[in-house]
Amino acid sequence: MNTDRLLERAHQALAQRDVETVRQCARKLHMARHPAAYYYEASAYKLEGNMEQAIEALQRGVRARPRDIDRYKDLIQLLDRLQRDEEALQICEEAIEKFEGTDKFTLYGHKIHILTSLERYTEALQAVEDALQLPPPKYRAEYEQMLEPVRLGLLVKLKERAGALESLQRLERAAQEHPDNLYLISRLYASKASIACDLDEDIPTARALAQQALQYDRANPTAITILYETGEPVADTVYFYAFQIASFVPKRGDTEKTELRVSTYIIAARNKEEAQRIALEYESDALPDATEIVNEGTVRREPEQNVPVGIVSIQEEYYSSEDFYE
Repeated sequence: MNTDRLLERAHQALAQRDVETVRQCARKLHMARHPAAYYYEASAYKLEGNMEQAIEALQRGVRARPRDIDRYKDLIQLLDRLQRDEEALQICEEAIEKFEGTDKFTLYGHKIHILTSLERYTEALQAVEDALQLPPPKYRAEYEQMLEPVRLGLLVKLKERAGALESLQRLERAAQEHPDNLYLISRLYASKASIACDLDEDIPTARALAQQALQYDRANPTAITILYETGEPVADTVYFYAFQIASFVPKRGDTEKTELRVSTYIIAARNKEEAQRIALEYESDALPDATEIVNEGTVRREPEQNVPVGIVSIQEEYYSSEDFYE
């Protein structure tokens, strides 16, 4: 089997959650000295829930391929997903010193996200400005458009109303210039929701705007967070469950075709059954009888009281339908 076919098989097996085939492909890719071997080796461990081994595989990839940006990105993303933010930040900063151009810009995106998770908002805002110094002048407007919602969100966190409103005006102009960019429109509504929530303390307006944001991007993280954090607290003990659900949905940009979406939910609920119901209800856009729970709910952090019930976060991965079938 040549390398291209081996990569196709590994990708297909990963979509099918076929651990043994993913691992076999990883071994063969290692024999062929292909850099993707580390990714698929780690993926097999992740499917088994063995995150420490997955991290070790990706660390070996970084050591073996220190000039390969993908090896760094895979490791940073896994550490980030596991909320090991300080470790992710350290790896990210090491990588920023090694790469240039678009690779460096991508790494700054990870750095900004991690600093925000750590609530180091001033540093994150400076990282935004540093990132915007990287592109050539002719591409700066495009990069500004990508980072404007991030800048606005940080200004809101820092309670800098004037700066946030100026940022909002720039975002509105960009949305008017690109009316077909659903991602951008979703970010615009989410940004307005953030201002309404954190600066104006107008919760009903914030929730309405967040709902509008989700009409354009069902996993918009700002909108999801606002809707959860402004929900009505319950007196019962609330647990935080991780569910992974696979659904066939109309393909983005071509609704006559389908694609496989694997969504990882963190759900706050009083029991696993309630968490499962919340997650499945959110999969209402899936094709009929085309939804399956592929990873049962497991508790992800300590339970709390007097907090809302609902969706805390969603992470999505998409696969071609062809990847799911032989």
